[in-house]
Amino acid sequence: MSVNTKDSNHYIDWLEKSITDEHIKYYEYSDFKNIRPIGNSSYGKVNRIRKEIIKEVIEERILQENNEEKYNNFGKRN
Repeated sequence: MSVNTKDSNHYIDWLEKSITDEHIKYYEYSDFKNIRPIGNSSYGKVNRIRKEIIKEVIEERILQENNEEKYNNFGKRN
């Protein structure tokens, strides 16, 4: 799938604003240990990871597609 640079910049800007506005928590990748794949979702790969600082186990979702509808709905609850 080819990635349109204009669209990519839009998503990067959206992500940076969401982090700045504290809608999304940002962590350094080095904060995580014991990264194990647990499956796939409609967004991409899903890993089980452990955040060492607070001893919390969470999911990591790796977004793979440049699909505006999926990005707009990512994180929304039904």
